[in-house]
Amino acid sequence: MDSNTEQEWRWCMVGNIVDTHIFGESHELMHGTKHFRPNAKVYISLSYPGMGNETVRVIGIPRHSNDYIEIAIPRRYIHNFRLSKVFSPAVIRHMKNTDYHMCWWSNTDNDRDIIASCLDYFNSEAEKYRQMVNTYQKEKNMLTHIGTQTIETERLILRRFEYTDCDAVFKNWASDEKVQMMYSEPVYSTKEEVSGLLEKYIGNYSREDYYRWAVIDKENGECVGQIAYFLVDSKNHFAEIEYCIGAEFQCRGYATEATKAVIGFGFSKMNLHKVQICTKTINAPSKRVIEKCGFTYEGTLRDYFFMNGQYVGRLYFSILRDEYFDSMHNA
Repeated sequence: MDSNTEQEWRWCMVGNIVDTHIFGESHELMHGTKHFRPNAKVYISLSYPGMGNETVRVIGIPRHSNDYIEIAIPRRYIHNFRLSKVFSPAVIRHMKNTDYHMCWWSNTDNDRDIIASCLDYFNSEAEKYRQMVNTYQKEKNMLTHIGTQTIETERLILRRFEYTDCDAVFKNWASDEKVQMMYSEPVYSTKEEVSGLLEKYIGNYSREDYYRWAVIDKENGECVGQIAYFLVDSKNHFAEIEYCIGAEFQCRGYATEATKAVIGFGFSKMNLHKVQICTKTINAPSKRVIEKCGFTYEGTLRDYFFMNGQYVGRLYFSILRDEYFDSMHNA
């Protein structure tokens, strides 16, 4: 650039994407936005001068790219509004080339004054929204017990156990020594014993903090397994999943499908902070299910079980609420 040539610049309203906002009809708490990470810097244009503009156009670098994009977003998703001089050639080039170039600022005193006149109001509204989100977040942090409710997936129905499931439970897994050994449950020798087990399950459905589902194959209506939050810690807002699928129905993705559904139920309906799960070091198929469901490995309790003359470790995995919703947001 010639030393006598002044570098091009423009006034601009600049802000940062909020850390958390309330999203959708289900009022989930989301970090950042669909396009931008929390605290991402954005260049802001108003559709018209003044304090309205509930929706604004922004230029910024999105989550999974290094190239600027321009989109319209609700103004409440932005905080820290300020006046700034923009010298970035990439940003200015984007302002010039957009179909909305007439909305973008210039370097005139008039544009500077328009931006400055809006800042106090926008920042005041942003602070009100931040406080509202914080209040909502505190309320959301209260664990909500709603009991075992029916969940439907592409191929499965997860519902409460019924006495009519007795034959299928006995045949498909409760009498299978290998399945029960991996599940750390006793082998049931008679249908009468299974009926007693179901009586316990069904009796517990009167409790709103009890979560155990029969896994039903939609195609044939048969109970092929079970899944539960067998441990629910209301004080610390976490729960632990256990599941088993009958041997005949394994390797079809049923365990993964059911586990993903129960994780979603735990975070969306129960408001859990963490879901955890464990498996034995010798149970490679279960470990694959856990990894497919997005859990993070936490550690191993060494020689936790003594089985068939050998010691076996216990692997622990977990997923946090924010991790789950971020993954859903980015899917």
